[in-house]
Amino acid sequence: MATMDARTCEVCGALDGKHFPIKDATPGINFPPMHPNDRCTTVEYDPEDAADWAASGEKMPESMTYEEWKDKQGIEEESDVSDTVRRAAKSLVTGKKVVSFSALPQEVRKDFRAGLNNANPEVAKALRKVYRDVDYAISKKEGSIHLHGVFSKNTVVLGSNSSPGTIAHELFHEMDADRAISSGLTLAIAQDQVSLNMASNGDIKAYLQMKYPNAVRTKKSGDIALNNPYRGIADILNGMSGGKEWYGFGHSKKYWKTPGNLEAEAWAQFGRTYYNNDPDVKKMFEDIFPNLSTHAMMALKGLI
Repeated sequence: MATMDARTCEVCGALDGKHFPIKDATPGINFPPMHPNDRCTTVEYDPEDAADWAASGEKMPESMTYEEWKDKQGIEEESDVSDTVRRAAKSLVTGKKVVSFSALPQEVRKDFRAGLNNANPEVAKALRKVYRDVDYAISKKEGSIHLHGVFSKNTVVLGSNSSPGTIAHELFHEMDADRAISSGLTLAIAQDQVSLNMASNGDIKAYLQMKYPNAVRTKKSGDIALNNPYRGIADILNGMSGGKEWYGFGHSKKYWKTPGNLEAEAWAQFGRTYYNNDPDVKKMFEDIFPNLSTHAMMALKGLI
């Protein structure tokens, strides 16, 4: 990959965009340094990336100038610090190896992109705008998290069990890093909570078991929980109760005490649900959270 400015030589310019197998890399022939003071570098060629750009209906960056692509994506100027240095610094802060999306395991990339092709179109379009610009780390532990600290912002840590839907969920947190989106969902969530309490006469679990039997499982204790595909709904319900009622998935009571966390999780679980795009799950989500569904979709369309 050549530097795009007037100082780039004809040799390097001619090699820009060319693909070579790693086993055939020869410095001075098809691999930097091509000459003294060479500023060129190499990047991984990911054929799946081309397929995803094709599916999005957008042109790949290689077919545009950098300025044209930057304007279309609405991105900011890059820092003078290279991506490699930035990720190395994040690795020191997080204690995990931080990499680009293209450096994630192939199966992780493949499964996520396959999900984009089946996702709700608006959700897929929003995710395609952001997923390449985020840094990633993989943890040996279960669970995932979106980091937004001073030295770790724009980073998603994926747990050992993270599904493509979980990646979408964390990327929706990235879109909402400053809580500008989710802060507008407070009233919608409150309205849905009131309506649900009225419809269930205060017994939400019994109501879910009666109305959505395929979504519910009964535990050995006799209590009920929602099945894995409905985990986004379970998390929001858990948050609405302040963590007092467990529906199979959720967060701690302490987590829900922080103002704005319910709205942030509702937005991210909306993203997970519409990325997975399971008709039964989506119908239940829209039945239980009609105002949240409507306002979140309006916010999403404002992003794309």
